[in-house]
Amino acid sequence: MARKRYQHGSVCLIGKSKDRSAGRYREEVISMDGTVRRVRREVVFGSKSELPTKRLAQRRMETVLFRINLLDYSPKA
Repeated sequence: MARKRYQHGSVCLIGKSKDRSAGRYREEVISMDGTVRRVRREVVFGSKSELPTKRLAQRRMETVLFRINLLDYSPKA
């Protein structure tokens, strides 16, 4: 069986004054009728003062995506 894709996600600044770091990624979920769908998730990591560089926010994103990028990942309901 082929390996699923490896995700890196995307990291950006959000808010009216661009003061919070957030990451976006896709996750597979099982819907009520049993089909598997990919939904887009967004996670806020913290303020720009906590994570001043994009690289630090990407490292935080890696910890979020660790579970999804495992070889034995299966979608949850």
